[in-house]
Amino acid sequence: TLSWRRKADDQRASVPLRLRAVVTELVGLAEESAQVSAQVELEAVQGQADQVRLVLPDGLAVNQVAGPLVADWEATPGALSVRFLEPLRDRTSLVIAAEARCAREGRIEAPLLRVSGAFRETGGVALEVLGAGEIRRQDARGLEPAEPEDLGGSVAGRDSPSLVAFRFRPQDAQAPRGLTVEVVRYTPEAIL
Repeated sequence: TLSWRRKADDQRASVPLRLRAVVTELVGLAEESAQVSAQVELEAVQGQADQVRLVLPDGLAVNQVAGPLVADWEATPGALSVRFLEPLRDRTSLVIAAEARCAREGRIEAPLLRVSGAFRETGGVALEVLGAGEIRRQDARGLEPAEPEDLGGSVAGRDSPSLVAFRFRPQDAQAPRGLTVEVVRYTPEAIL
């Protein structure tokens, strides 16, 4: 027997990559560290990608990167490169666990991840004070206040009095984005 079929040309490899990203980040502010858990959903609208690069803030140490297509990852100062098992042609998601040193209280800059080369980046960030303390003031650039339920994922199920959430404002993917909060800590007292 002989079977044959027409060769299908895969045009995705020859067109430039257009990547859409949704970044949902949860930052827990502990006594002297910030614990970051980020879910990054990637969609190749056009073209294909063998790897993706994320821009990391200074001082952020990546502990783990997991996802269905993750083959290997490498963190260097300011960047995280994630290589895929097979070229990304549709959608995939990454879960990133990281931490950074930060002050115990006072003005703290939230470590925000960015997807390099994405033509559109949506999502949001939620900050939570771990332990006795609260967030007094927030200074957001490129972000707008949101409810934690609006961000979805692991943020939606959080019920904490010291949780603030922000959604990324629709803007150019390369536009500046940042969040600075003022944290006040309390000294726990023994109850008589």
